[in-house]
Amino acid sequence: MDGLITADEVKAVSRSEWAPDAATGSTSSQGSYFTNLRVAGVPIGDDQPPNTTVPLPGVGQVTFYETIASNGPDGVRLETIMIHVVVTDQDNPLGLPVGSEYRISMARTAAGPY
Repeated sequence: MDGLITADEVKAVSRSEWAPDAATGSTSSQGSYFTNLRVAGVPIGDDQPPNTTVPLPGVGQVTFYETIASNGPDGVRLETIMIHVVVTDQDNPLGLPVGSEYRISMARTAAGPY
């Protein structure tokens, strides 16, 4: 991203657990974090709540700490994506194609009666 989004550290965590006796499960992204997260050089805070979306002027948008979970009788799944950029601006300074998506620091788990 040519320095548009920077961080000293980024870690994605995904945990999925299944309880066969109860035919149910749980997921957690606890332990995911950013250190010194910045957009265009501006600190935006390391404690981003899940699924925080902000515009990236001239590029599109970015979702920080994205979590996608499912929980049902067929199992549980969790995907944690710490930085998810979607390019929507045709004339972006990075020359990225519209519709491009970039996922940085991703973890995925699943558990169930497979």
